[in-house]
Amino acid sequence: MFHGVCMRWFFWAFCVFYVCLFAVLAIVQPTYIWVPLLGLPIVFLGLYDSLQTKHTILKNFPLLGRCRYLLERFRPEIQQYFIETNRDGLPFSREKRSIVYQRSKMALDSLPFGTQMDVYKVGYEWLNHSICPLHFDEDIDLRTSIGEHSDAKPYSSSLLNIGAMSFGSLSQTTIQALSHGA
Repeated sequence: MFHGVCMRWFFWAFCVFYVCLFAVLAIVQPTYIWVPLLGLPIVFLGLYDSLQTKHTILKNFPLLGRCRYLLERFRPEIQQYFIETNRDGLPFSREKRSIVYQRSKMALDSLPFGTQMDVYKVGYEWLNHSICPLHFDEDIDLRTSIGEHSDAKPYSSSLLNIGAMSFGSLSQTTIQALSHGA
């Protein structure tokens, strides 16, 4: 690995070699006089970097320091598109932004066939479906009354409800039967 001073001397030697090589080439073959003109702005930029005193990185690593600052300028985009996952972004993850974008376009905002989340991670909670549910005694009431202490008309609601179904594709009778079963 080059140290800063060695890198600077290496760059100066390269610049001298570059200028001499293309000066000889221009003398031997005058039609190629334009070739060194393409590289001269880069040589001058590197010489300027190695002689300036404001940025140590540019002074010790001419041109390579420019690459570092260029990558640093594009760091947020590189991070966003190539490194972070759909759930890492702050303040809103790509997953949450995607839901907002889909809902604003009136498009489907749910993904079928599973999830990208680690459901086995500590702290993730869910309800499992049971093939053999527990049977409650007849004296346990699984309904609650809503609005009985107000002027509104009170109604009885089930503690268990039907979810994740498209009621538009089910008949009224089916919806009533599912609600009664819950």
